[in-house]
Amino acid sequence: MKAAFVTPYHLGGRVAPEWVGYRSVGALLAGCFEREGIDLLYTGGYREHGIVWRGARQAVFNLFASQKYLRFAEPAILRGYARQLEQVLAQSDVDCVVSHGWLAVACAELRVPVVIHNDAPLVRLIDYYSYYSGITQATMASIYKAERAAIEKASLVVYASEWAAEGAREAYPSCAEKIRVRPYGPALPQQLLPDDITNILAARSKQKQCELLFFGVDWERKRGPLAVDIVRRLNATGMPARLTVVGCRPPISSDDKQWVEVCGFLDTRTEQGAQHVQAIMNRSHILVLPVLAEAFGLVFSEASAFGIPSFASATGGVATAIRDGVNGRLFSCADGAEEYCAAIKNLMSSGSYEALARSSRRDYEDRLNWQHIGRQWSELLHEHAISTHRRA
Repeated sequence: MKAAFVTPYHLGGRVAPEWVGYRSVGALLAGCFEREGIDLLYTGGYREHGIVWRGARQAVFNLFASQKYLRFAEPAILRGYARQLEQVLAQSDVDCVVSHGWLAVACAELRVPVVIHNDAPLVRLIDYYSYYSGITQATMASIYKAERAAIEKASLVVYASEWAAEGAREAYPSCAEKIRVRPYGPALPQQLLPDDITNILAARSKQKQCELLFFGVDWERKRGPLAVDIVRRLNATGMPARLTVVGCRPPISSDDKQWVEVCGFLDTRTEQGAQHVQAIMNRSHILVLPVLAEAFGLVFSEASAFGIPSFASATGGVATAIRDGVNGRLFSCADGAEEYCAAIKNLMSSGSYEALARSSRRDYEDRLNWQHIGRQWSELLHEHAISTHRRA
């Protein structure tokens, strides 16, 4: 079995921190497919024809106009991507095309089944993520038209959350039957993930303070200031606590530095970065991420792997990554430090922490690990794409 594995980026190489999670998905899924015996033809990172003048037009427009113009869904750009993909496939015999997103396949003329995967459909992200907020009507129309064409063409469309799948079914009801949900696993290297958390939990139980973890690059979208407010309030009300911030270097007041440790972006591909992340995860009691917008959140799978319950907002795809009472707690986006602090105090003082930590680890073992996800993907490809093509 052979599949063309299409990404809008080149796999491998150094990546800016803000794109690590998104680009990790491609490499992690590819690893799943290869473990399931699928031979992959890697292709992607196609050239955008006219990038200089189109990029200049976008920059000038967004500088002076009241609404944003985004060029990536323009038909000329998509046709250029499609021709490059078609040229690659003309030289190889594959059973199907698996595409991260739909940019390369929207205008492509293909003779094999197309499978699209992504964290969410773009129509779901309009006015949800700030990047897609305040865009022009023409941009919205281009996105909708191109995404609809790609999804109608696909044999199978797979999203990371029920929230994403629901949005796609609402936007493209004629395609509802081909839409599936498969969550994502951790983006941390497999060798960092513990085989057993018994010793880790025993060490955590001896710690004199509650160790909270904030893990993210976008400080404002993931509401880092609220996480600081939470640890501040815990200490003020008599519970010793520390917040460790990984992924960014936000400004922290001199008063808050006594209970906030900022580690910045840690590259787990280096031995030093990997060891630092592992030590932080081992000691952390709770992941606190009161996000405003999140399509899924690989960090929730990572926390579960370490037996760390996640406390986060029930927004976007978070409710698929976190099952309330199983691997964490879900809060309203309107909840503030008082609600989070009450839940943290109750968990840590009631003697129920270890049970939730072990339940979080079981959720990783049952649902949020790439081995299990890979088997599910292999079944989907055989049932809905490759076997259908071969029967035809």
